[in-house]
Amino acid sequence: MSTSVVLQQMLVIIILIAIGYALFKKGFITDEGSKTMSFLVLTITNPAVCISSAFSEEVEITHWDIIMGLIIGAAMYAFLIAFGHLFSALLTKDNEKRRTYAMLQIYANVGFIGIPVTSAVLGEHSLVFVTVSLIIYNILFYTHGYSTMLSGRKNVEYKFTWKSLINVGTVSGVIAILVFWFRLRFPEFIEATISSAGKATTFMAMIVLGISIAKIPLKSLIGDKKLYLIWAIRYLLVPIAFALVLKNILGSSVMVDAFAILMAMPVGNMPLMLANQYGLETETFSAATFLTTILSVFTVTLTTMVL
Repeated sequence: MSTSVVLQQMLVIIILIAIGYALFKKGFITDEGSKTMSFLVLTITNPAVCISSAFSEEVEITHWDIIMGLIIGAAMYAFLIAFGHLFSALLTKDNEKRRTYAMLQIYANVGFIGIPVTSAVLGEHSLVFVTVSLIIYNILFYTHGYSTMLSGRKNVEYKFTWKSLINVGTVSGVIAILVFWFRLRFPEFIEATISSAGKATTFMAMIVLGISIAKIPLKSLIGDKKLYLIWAIRYLLVPIAFALVLKNILGSSVMVDAFAILMAMPVGNMPLMLANQYGLETETFSAATFLTTILSVFTVTLTTMVL
């Protein structure tokens, strides 16, 4: 079942990428329009996804689920941050490439592909752990991710301070945790507004990816051998090893399986959005997102087989 779900999501992604590609080639969307969409995703629609994911009443959740999910999720991302930076240092001595490769390995597509795949393989009750992962992802991306990508760069007005910890990503993450913990409800029109904004994330992110792909030659899109190495190790071997280790420590559980599947998700869109908004190099992000998404059929299938 996981293979068919991934294939279906992949087809949606390819169609949306093709739309973005065609719109740029025909001149209907410019680089400035692409940067505007990236800004909207980073500051409005992606935080909305994080908050709206906590609104579901279909998922039964206990405080213990939240606590354990946060602990395992935090441990998972701590490992990914350490692994991503160390492995990137082995791949290249170029500091800019190191940043890029690290971001590719830390921030995967846990939302658009992760939600339907995890639900299809493990059932609706597993979505609580997807939501917890989204919350941690948001908090880390808008702090560690921004700092990794932007700190110390020329012509980029960004400096990490303690005030940087207060941003749309961390605020939306805290709100989502509070909604989960206290089962808070907002007026229906507010929840509908937030949910509607969140649903625009995938569309705009894929359009931006299509625009980025339209600007790079085919050789650059599929010719970077290091991206295949990152895919094989980070997106195939690491999720399987993670699952086996956790199963030996904690035993089999939906939580362990859910986080293992999420680790196998392809490269996410957020690093590309950030690079695009600030005028940084987007070629590697575009190629990695495209390749790992196509290859995720094998990655996710093999991971679920191990589970």
